[in-house]
Amino acid sequence: MSRLYANKDKRQASPTVFPATEVRAIEIAEPSRLTAGWVRFSVAGRDEARTSPFSPSDDVLTAQFDYTNREHVIPAITQLADRCELAVTIVDAGMRQLVGEGWVHNRVRMLVASFLVKDLHLDWTRGAAFFMEHLVDADVASNQHGWQWVAGTGTDAAPYFRVFNPTLQGTRFDPGGTYVRRWVAELAEVSDRYVHHPWDDPAGPPEGYPAPIVDHFEEKAECLRRYQQVRNG
Repeated sequence: MSRLYANKDKRQASPTVFPATEVRAIEIAEPSRLTAGWVRFSVAGRDEARTSPFSPSDDVLTAQFDYTNREHVIPAITQLADRCELAVTIVDAGMRQLVGEGWVHNRVRMLVASFLVKDLHLDWTRGAAFFMEHLVDADVASNQHGWQWVAGTGTDAAPYFRVFNPTLQGTRFDPGGTYVRRWVAELAEVSDRYVHHPWDDPAGPPEGYPAPIVDHFEEKAECLRRYQQVRNG
């Protein structure tokens, strides 16, 4: 994947805006209490990230964790990730939207990160670099902080044993498959029932869409084994 901070020279620094000013402006434009609450959370999280260390050299667990792919994982794994052809529908959709629009909803960012780190066992810094290259709202502190959160490392991290099931997440948050069909054209004719797991469709998966690159439950178990190995020293 692309090197860290690939596009930093192309971005201009944002004007200084105090968090309270940002939050108040959005509260006026979007009076919904739910919206305002998420804005406060996001702004607070961003500012926390900017005052926290996010250098990989400070990340002890990353230094100790075994990110080596298992033998059955094909060597071209990063090329498939770059082409957004991992055969996990909501992950592929998110990565294609990222490349196409330069933006992805936070839920999808978490799912992509979880899959790359905990199912494919890729160093979180590789996925973070991919996001930094493509996000139009890329912020190095927030981006690295978010990836460390998903990876279970760094400050204020998610429990290391939290591993998102991308199929269940897709079914829950995109039940009709509207989002994945928009970005994964190969799924256009797949029924709602199977759109998030087309390999189970009695009619067979759509032509041109590959089989899942890994078994989620096997890789979750392998990921947790590696984390436990680090904990045990």
